[in-house]
Amino acid sequence: MDSFQGMICIAASAQRLEVDNRISLRYYYRIAGNLLKQADVYREEKNIIDLYIMLLRFSSLVKETIPQHQDYNTYLPYERNSFRKKLLNTLTELEELKPKVQFRLEELKRKSRNQKQVINSRNFRRAISPIVSLTIFLVSTYTAI
Repeated sequence: MDSFQGMICIAASAQRLEVDNRISLRYYYRIAGNLLKQADVYREEKNIIDLYIMLLRFSSLVKETIPQHQDYNTYLPYERNSFRKKLLNTLTELEELKPKVQFRLEELKRKSRNQKQVINSRNFRRAISPIVSLTIFLVSTYTAI
């Protein structure tokens, strides 16, 4: 996501999931674990935007979705406690990352605006080039007459 193609909407990237009680609680915890593994990859790559999104997804899944599962209070107490601890660490990291992510997003917006300005000026020059050539031709033709 570091190659900036347009607006990055972090809120849309980490939307809350509705729980489906037909899906095993163990499966939800597996997804949470995989989100943390992917976050580790982004952390190692120093890709803070995608890291932030993965941590948001993880925290949403553990804090909002999983507790809504019908088996949450009776099933897998070890995972519940383990992921609560991981959630606390994740929330701390999210707080630390937030200003860096905001700065990076602003930086990407500035670059995007600059690229658009360069593209617009190139398009203007391409569009104006035939007109300038015609004007020069006409001026040289009329001055020669």
